[in-house]
Amino acid sequence: LNPEWELKISNDTDINLYLQEHLEKADWKRIKREPMVEKCDLWRLLKMYREGGVYVDIDRMHNQPFSKIITTNETKMLLPLCNQDTYPTMN
Repeated sequence: LNPEWELKISNDTDINLYLQEHLEKADWKRIKREPMVEKCDLWRLLKMYREGGVYVDIDRMHNQPFSKIITTNETKMLLPLCNQDTYPTMN
């Protein structure tokens, strides 16, 4: 459905390594023993801020190509809602 996009799947180890590499040492020390749920939230925000792209949970189904939803390089955020045909954006 989206052949022009690169798919990256990250596991807990990947997330911990990314956080350790991209946070200040004091910040990593503060969160390294926190549950993965909290670390995943931080990782997701940090990864999107630093690298951009699209984040989608692994269990999310798509029935439209991203090129139909993301129409310009100016799109900053998509907020899909349940049973809605259009996608509000934040520019």
